[in-house]
Amino acid sequence: SSECLADDISIIAGGTLTGWHPDSAFVLWRRILGILGDVNNIHCPKIHAKVFSYLYDLWHKLAKIRDNLGISVDNQSSPPQPVFIPPLRMLASWLFRATMLPAEYKAGKLQAYKLICEMMTRHQDVLPNSDFLVHLYHVMQKGFTSDDQDVLNIIVRSCSPRFFFLGLPGFTMLLRDFITAAARVRSSDSKEAPRIEAQTILGSLVCFPNLYLHIPVLHCVPGSNNISIGNEDIKDYLVNILLEAATKEYCEGA
Repeated sequence: SSECLADDISIIAGGTLTGWHPDSAFVLWRRILGILGDVNNIHCPKIHAKVFSYLYDLWHKLAKIRDNLGISVDNQSSPPQPVFIPPLRMLASWLFRATMLPAEYKAGKLQAYKLICEMMTRHQDVLPNSDFLVHLYHVMQKGFTSDDQDVLNIIVRSCSPRFFFLGLPGFTMLLRDFITAAARVRSSDSKEAPRIEAQTILGSLVCFPNLYLHIPVLHCVPGSNNISIGNEDIKDYLVNILLEAATKEYCEGA
């Protein structure tokens, strides 16, 4: 029974308490999740996609728990920083690997890209370390330069401009990729293209060229694995795209 499992976990961890407690419940949840192993080893693409759909829902439940930790009982003051917070980046390694899977896993890959964007546009209670950020920027850059329009659409639709205001170390390296991705979405004839979101991203970046003159940015030709880093004044590049959008954009909302 679940009561027995909780007792066993308490004893294994060196404790003497019996019954359900927050610690035993969390350890049990982590172990049950760990029984899955690496979900990217699932051979059936449909099951793989279903698992990532569940992980997407699971993450949003954790995010809602975190949001509720910031609400006081009287709703008149902000409570202090909680000692324990939900592990909102715990699924990151699965998500990163999912984006590298073959084309037949496309449904799961799109779910992974969507969750990566939503996960990293939240306020970060604990700043990601450099290794994590390297993986994150690599995955996003691969998505921005993907030949698959669906991948590009899901990133532009899901990556809120809050990403720019979090100030994560090295985030400006992706500014040109964001601008190019938004421009590619604008040039798409697909009815599903997130044109409003693309314009929102472009508008959110207007302030950056004046703040970061000749910043180092990543350069990569779509469909190519060659990546270079160069200093560039992106102001003209961004403004020209915005001026073109102001005269040629047919979507009323955009």
